[in-house]
Amino acid sequence: MTILHFTINITMTKKRLLRKFIWFLLGTLLLLIYWRIGKKSYKALENERIQPDIVSPKLHFDYEKFATSQKEFKVWFDYLFEFLPFPTPVTSTLIGVLVFLGGLLLSLMINFGREYVYTPAVYIGCFGIVLVSGVLRRTSLLVHEVYEDLRPCFLISDEKYKKVTSLWFSRMSSHNGNFLASMFFFVLALIVVYIGAFRPDVVNLLDIESLRPTFFFPPYWFTPDNLPFKAAIVVYYGLCIALLLGTSFRLMLLNILFLLDFQRIPVIPAAHIVRARFQSVVNLYVFVSGSWFVGVSLFGTVLFQTLDAISVLFLGILSLVGLLVFLTPQLVLTRYLAQSYRLACDWSLKSLNDLLGISLRERPRSYHALEISVNAISPNDLANIVEATSKPQILIYDLEDFLVLIGGQTIIFASSFFQAFVQKFLMGATS
Repeated sequence: MTILHFTINITMTKKRLLRKFIWFLLGTLLLLIYWRIGKKSYKALENERIQPDIVSPKLHFDYEKFATSQKEFKVWFDYLFEFLPFPTPVTSTLIGVLVFLGGLLLSLMINFGREYVYTPAVYIGCFGIVLVSGVLRRTSLLVHEVYEDLRPCFLISDEKYKKVTSLWFSRMSSHNGNFLASMFFFVLALIVVYIGAFRPDVVNLLDIESLRPTFFFPPYWFTPDNLPFKAAIVVYYGLCIALLLGTSFRLMLLNILFLLDFQRIPVIPAAHIVRARFQSVVNLYVFVSGSWFVGVSLFGTVLFQTLDAISVLFLGILSLVGLLVFLTPQLVLTRYLAQSYRLACDWSLKSLNDLLGISLRERPRSYHALEISVNAISPNDLANIVEATSKPQILIYDLEDFLVLIGGQTIIFASSFFQAFVQKFLMGATS
């Protein structure tokens, strides 16, 4: 009896260690992707610091020189939406329907159509494809308008501004980068499908029910008849989802780095104006993060039945990306407002010194008022500008934005209880 106990303990220990190693490896790979993108993004600009160009209030800003367009920087999904000339919601719905019909066609080849139609995971997968593709397209169109609207807040030339934005938009539209990120998630999908379909011994050893989510994939998906072809149908969905998941994951990371890189650019000494113009950036990123939270909750709904170490790790890693997208604009805006208010105060000090006949020579430093000429501005005009642009409220989120954040985190981790809730509900209804 003691030997049996000892053997069972060793087996359980091996299971726990193997499960921890697999999820540690997954987390490490995701962190490596994030690190690689960050290193590549900053390599060309790591020693460059943008200096103010404004030497006269008569400098002309021209949208034809600084504006960018989605047509210049197309991501792969943009070609799909342009090929189908319908409004974004209609086109994304058509994409979901076409994916569904593609899977149905494959299932009919093995007389599996009825089972396919009655599989809940199919509809959840198609809904996720409709949602993510629509959000990606909407974001692809809006992001250029947002940064065009933000442009007058920066004290640099149109050429420098477009150089920075074009650099980041070209990275986001990189087909190779988006393809590689998608292939990473597709390889994970292949591993999960292979283990779930063909290695029940590994499933039992790891004791990970998400490798065979029988609630949304009924048991007939795992029976021996036509098993390779049924696995191919799941792989087909895995490819479609991986393309969207990998692309959106990479774009969100790049947008975080994009915003952080914008901290290098000096802003105008008008904090209220900066805050007002930055609101469109916040609205876009709140929309993206909220949509990401919904998408991640779909994974939790299908894969998990309760919260444990594995589900918390998986959902936590994915939700962290959405959380960073939500919070990064506030971090950047806080720095902008501090710079803007400091510059306004420095300009006021210079104007006051001129009135009092005081000559002030300070040590040169970045974004210092003396680096930007104010000779063309009269003291009265400058005083009016500073008074009208006093230090504004730093927090830019409103109650609805926080509801998106709180609600998003709630549905992500609550999604792992969805299966258990439905099962209890059905049992109560039949009893």
